[in-house]
Amino acid sequence: MEDMGTERQGGSQRELMEEDALFRVVAHSAHDSIVTINSESTILFANPATEEMFGYNQDELLGQSLIKLMPEYLRHLHEAAVERYLETGERHVHWGGVQLPGLHASGNEIPLEVSFGETVLTGERIFTGVIRNISERKRAERRWEAQYSIARILATAEDLDDAAFRILQTISKCLDWQVGVFWVPDNQDDLLHATISWNDPTLDAEPFLAATRDSIFATGVGVPGRVRETGEPLWISNVEYDANFPRRQLAREIGLGAGFAFAIVDGDNFIGVMEFYSQEIREPDETLLNLMKSTAVQIGQFVRRRQAEEALRQLNSELEKRVLERTAQLEESTGELESFVYSVSHDLRSPLRGIDGFSHLLLEDHAMEISDTATDYLLRITAATRRMGELIDALLNLSRISKSDLKKQTVNLSEIALEVTELLEQRQPEREVEVKVTPGLQAEGDRQLLRIVLENLLENSWKFTAGQERPRIEFGTITAANRQAFFVRDNGAGFDMRYAERLFTAFQRLHSPEQFEGTGIGLTTVQRIIQRHGGAIWAEAEVGAGATLYFTL
Repeated sequence: MEDMGTERQGGSQRELMEEDALFRVVAHSAHDSIVTINSESTILFANPATEEMFGYNQDELLGQSLIKLMPEYLRHLHEAAVERYLETGERHVHWGGVQLPGLHASGNEIPLEVSFGETVLTGERIFTGVIRNISERKRAERRWEAQYSIARILATAEDLDDAAFRILQTISKCLDWQVGVFWVPDNQDDLLHATISWNDPTLDAEPFLAATRDSIFATGVGVPGRVRETGEPLWISNVEYDANFPRRQLAREIGLGAGFAFAIVDGDNFIGVMEFYSQEIREPDETLLNLMKSTAVQIGQFVRRRQAEEALRQLNSELEKRVLERTAQLEESTGELESFVYSVSHDLRSPLRGIDGFSHLLLEDHAMEISDTATDYLLRITAATRRMGELIDALLNLSRISKSDLKKQTVNLSEIALEVTELLEQRQPEREVEVKVTPGLQAEGDRQLLRIVLENLLENSWKFTAGQERPRIEFGTITAANRQAFFVRDNGAGFDMRYAERLFTAFQRLHSPEQFEGTGIGLTTVQRIIQRHGGAIWAEAEVGAGATLYFTL
């Protein structure tokens, strides 16, 4: 075979005979079909591979038109293309590596890849084609497409039923099977029954599928029962002659031939069986069965993943329910506690006022009648009632802070810190305290509550630096755990870090009232405000060397 348009009129007869002999040797040993035709598409030569590929012998090929090897719907296109080429030299398609369907003697189509060349012998235009059966390549492509589609289905399916239907459809369409059925075990008696099916719409499979839906198989019975028993894929070349196939009469009526099935398991957990049927009689395909084994593993993993997700959803739902219940209980308890605090605080004020009032009356009206010791006792009583009043006020403030609504806005904390320190300086002008406030520090939060935070922290620093020769207080910011943290630092009395966990507990004091006055609720109030802003508060300190309180929002 030479390049298209080559003229071979010259040369001796002997040379032509030698080239023809060489061509025939090569053609007879080739695995691809090699066909030579004239300008009228008459077959002049066909090698043995052509006979095997198309199912005809030499006598049935030679002298016949090439269109014999083409499906009916392509024949007129071929004739028109040849006629146009012979007249004008114009080709409708490139003749190198064209993919076209061929027609087997059985009537089945064959996917082919065809390359043609042209030469001229003794004045006659001759065309020689090399034809390759690409059925296996196409089959491999369809299998790859099926694998990809199944992986995509398992990544997006909502549940097993959704995945099973789409997988039945994908395998059937991609791999040329006309019926697919999914079998699962019954929860009560463990018998297998069909839950989902798919069939080629061109096949009237309803009688077979109706019987399938009405069938129940025990282990070892029918296709699904046998697959469950062995756990291995099953292939039947022709179900009509399978003795352990109860639906074979209906299969024969709608023209089903081959069938195969495979089990879907996850470890020791049997999930179900998928079975498929074709209108053709097919010999076992080990490559396909191995592919289905891989598919079964993927489906098993999908089921396990979905079961884990469902268990997690149920757990989350249960946890959410518990949280709602506990939240309701906590809100109820908190409401009761706040009511109790308010009620106790209100009820305590009246006797306290009485104690304080009568103590003052005794001191004012009967000072001459009582001893110095009694006077000292009365002064202590009035001091204690005053302190009790302060504690009641602190408790009420803490209760209000816990239930007040947050009104978030951009708050200039530096500005508030300066205002608070100015008030402290006005209150005790005799003290000289070095105060440093980093300018421009802002945060999102409730301005009123954040003011209470800074008032408590700065007042503490002001109070605990009272014994220092050169007291210093600083308000600034650092980065902690990739978040902005604000701090109030002083060089005051400090405290032992071993007792730091008591710092934010109500009424827990790290210094005696004789050393430093206070209610013991200030830092509890600060912590409550910080927590309501979604932040955290912590402290660093050293006895005699000061303390630093950090907080985030």
